[in-house]
Amino acid sequence: MRTRGQSASQEDVGAVLVARDITPHAQLEAERAELRNRLIQSEKLAALGQFVAGIAHELNNPLQGVLGHIELLRATGAFPKEIRRDMQRIYREADRAAKIVRNLLVFAGSRRLVRRRTSVNATLSRALAIRAPALRSCNIEVVRKHDDKLPRVKADPLLLQQAFLNIIINAEQAIGADGGKIETKTSLKRTTEPPGKVVRVEIRDTGPGIPPEVVSRVFEPFYTTKEVGKGTGLGLAITYGIIQEHGGQITVSNHPEGGAVFIVQLPVEAER
Repeated sequence: MRTRGQSASQEDVGAVLVARDITPHAQLEAERAELRNRLIQSEKLAALGQFVAGIAHELNNPLQGVLGHIELLRATGAFPKEIRRDMQRIYREADRAAKIVRNLLVFAGSRRLVRRRTSVNATLSRALAIRAPALRSCNIEVVRKHDDKLPRVKADPLLLQQAFLNIIINAEQAIGADGGKIETKTSLKRTTEPPGKVVRVEIRDTGPGIPPEVVSRVFEPFYTTKEVGKGTGLGLAITYGIIQEHGGQITVSNHPEGGAVFIVQLPVEAER
């Protein structure tokens, strides 16, 4: 189209295109969103910590009373021999409950972590052994792909075992009674931010996976998609807190071949 006064020899010969690379801006917005999510999660965990600490202290007193009386009975033999095995089982389970309470106090920040050089493979295997009878009854196969040359990490083995146990129980419940498979894999990876090495633990199940709208909320305290009475919404929140206390990271996503996959990364101490 010619404007008035434009000669026939004057023609449009091109166009000017102005483009701007918004990649840095998009990356910055993504980082801000991630920081906001972490802040929200930290605030929720702090509130949960105060709540859990109060409950844990209340539970600890009667549990110590139970353990003390059973220990006294065991020492004096003041019960028939035919119930000795039952008393040992009661003591063992009460002691396990007391350890869980102590772990909750650590999660709530009321007790310091007891860190020592820990084998991640052994800790993960103990968690699997605890659930072995339940997994067999649900026809769930466990496939282990553990790197036997992993370095040890500085961790509280009881708390780390509880974190793995919570993930395994979540996988077990996701698969259900129809049977399936849980795959655990460990490996050593290098990281750039921060630079160093991490022990990577991958726990995958063959359940239905996690709905997209739920993925970002699985670590929120008291958030659960399970039926009433089958979940409190605390297991994965406690797991998140334990891994964070160890200076590690935990993420969850849906596996391309189906099911959910949890990835835990724990830092390896730099060699001196």
